[in-house]
Amino acid sequence: MVNTPKRCDNRYCNLKPEYRISYPNGEIFFRCAHHIAPYQIERDNDNCMIESLIFDESWITEFEESSEIISWLNRFIEEKRLEDKIIEFFDDNHMHHLMPIKVITEMFESLSLANQKKIKDKLVVIDYHNGNVTHFFGYIGKCLIKSIQEGE
Repeated sequence: MVNTPKRCDNRYCNLKPEYRISYPNGEIFFRCAHHIAPYQIERDNDNCMIESLIFDESWITEFEESSEIISWLNRFIEEKRLEDKIIEFFDDNHMHHLMPIKVITEMFESLSLANQKKIKDKLVVIDYHNGNVTHFFGYIGKCLIKSIQEGE
């Protein structure tokens, strides 16, 4: 096990190393992002192995949080007995649409975490005030149709 140095192997660089470069002959070098490209090109034919020393775990927590919101939405729909409900609405061109709630929940899964949170918060407020959540689902369906028509 090799200890990671506090700075890049380039003698003029004081940046923290981000890559570990290992060669078949046992040489190991540590480089920052600024110095990895020229070094890699220079020694490209040596079959070196480059490992990243940085692991960004933010996507894992975002994925877990998104999964929690999606399971909350599915539970919410079950509790309200909306699984088989079909939302009826008109788009901006006055076309009539019928959309099952399941289509909206599938679309919900592909949204960003920020948008999922906004929709969840709005549903919680509507439900707290005993409002009609199907009207809000119709609004979401209308936005979905609009994005499809615009080609997004």
